[in-house]
Amino acid sequence: QQSHDLLYALEQNYDISKETSTLVPNASLYNLVLRSYANASSTEAANQAQSVLHNMMKRCRTHYENFPTKKRIPVPSPVPAPNIISFNTVIHAWAKSGDINAGYHAEHVLFLMEEWNFQLDDFDTHVKKNDLGHSRSLLSSSPPPVVPNTRTL
Repeated sequence: QQSHDLLYALEQNYDISKETSTLVPNASLYNLVLRSYANASSTEAANQAQSVLHNMMKRCRTHYENFPTKKRIPVPSPVPAPNIISFNTVIHAWAKSGDINAGYHAEHVLFLMEEWNFQLDDFDTHVKKNDLGHSRSLLSSSPPPVVPNTRTL
């Protein structure tokens, strides 16, 4: 909770003094907050992690959408774009949550990552698209889980 409070304070600081603020949240701080929620191992914490990710995406998208044309090269966003660590940490939060629908939620985050990857095409960003797409290929190439053979007596 303390890391989330710090993140919130830095976001508010930037929102109030956009041009003059030198204290802005970076990707490491967002990912630290996401990791703290993942380590909490609860459904509520996983929901919070997903909320932080959505907020990170929204803030970054808003920055890039404020440019009138794609031909104008935008200044790198002071609000960092989510990276593969961000998405995978939220997936991990769901995996550790114990929620009966955790698989569904984790898959939703995976689809969000793919959607975000496509949205980057609309922005001239510094985000490495290949890193985001790599997670999907890792998941699709992993072997199916081994189910123990059980017998009824």
